[in-house]
Amino acid sequence: MRFNEFLSDRFVSLYLKQNLGTRFFETKWFKPDIALAANIGFGKLSHPEKHNYFEFNTMEKGYYEGGILINNILKPGIFGYGFGIFYRFGPYAFSKTSDNFAYKLTLNINL
Repeated sequence: MRFNEFLSDRFVSLYLKQNLGTRFFETKWFKPDIALAANIGFGKLSHPEKHNYFEFNTMEKGYYEGGILINNILKPGIFGYGFGIFYRFGPYAFSKTSDNFAYKLTLNINL
């Protein structure tokens, strides 16, 4: 989801993440965690006519994205750094496939 793309005064979101652990790429010094994620959101705006200054969507049809995270690639101390790739699909997906991908950095605190 891009910054300021959706505007809602009532919304609900669901974030699901399944950590698959370190079973795929484990070596003596390199043990990244792999996780699958799915994000869903619905929203509605009571008075859209009061917001004429910029273009926006309201998530009434549902916003959907799914992705994979590779956490703890670098693990100095209690922090773990990684990255993730997400793909947007559903009614708010862009017509150009490459625009639907989002690349994210992750920071985990391992206590």
